[in-house]
Amino acid sequence: MKKQWICSFIVLWVLYPVVAISATDGANLVADPIQVTLGPNLTMDPNDVTPLAGVVELETVPVRAEVNISDNAGTWVIKFSEYQMQHSLPILGLKPDSNYEVVITLYDQLTNTLVLQPLQAATEPLPMDFPSLRLLVSKPEKMEPGFTLLDKFSRGRNVAGETYAIIVDSAGEVVWYSPLGANSMLQLPNGNLFFRDGLDVVKMDMLGVCRT
Repeated sequence: MKKQWICSFIVLWVLYPVVAISATDGANLVADPIQVTLGPNLTMDPNDVTPLAGVVELETVPVRAEVNISDNAGTWVIKFSEYQMQHSLPILGLKPDSNYEVVITLYDQLTNTLVLQPLQAATEPLPMDFPSLRLLVSKPEKMEPGFTLLDKFSRGRNVAGETYAIIVDSAGEVVWYSPLGANSMLQLPNGNLFFRDGLDVVKMDMLGVCRT
């Protein structure tokens, strides 16, 4: 069932032959096929602070992209509406200790479509000091669609270990975490996180890039 979305360091470099569906206009002119000039390059945890997130980078003629991510449990889609030549496509919603297939489809402004060869993404298990989460009640039919952000927690006095900001799905399973964050966080309409770090106001994207 498809749904919309909003540690290891893995890099896969692959170059693919271009195969596209050509279209003709009213003058019976054949449209140029979609071309990939660089990549795609899949990198997991690109900034070393978001182990369950990755990014696919590639360069093309002007196109928009759609990313299908699948595992044994199902498939979900991340759609990008802007036509661009340089693409940095976040790969989100992955669970720990899992393997995924990532398929990118490119669309130009005519009717050309290009489906790239599948990429593989893998995630590491949660760290040993990660908190234990227990789901008490989940009623997805009564919930807003999406995910739940848990503020960065605090450990007890004299308790050693890292602390994390966490995002879970409707089943309470972890789909994102980071050692960055604060004990009072908000998610902005564009999906970025907003929090205070001392006197600084920080905006952080899902790949861990922070701006003050």
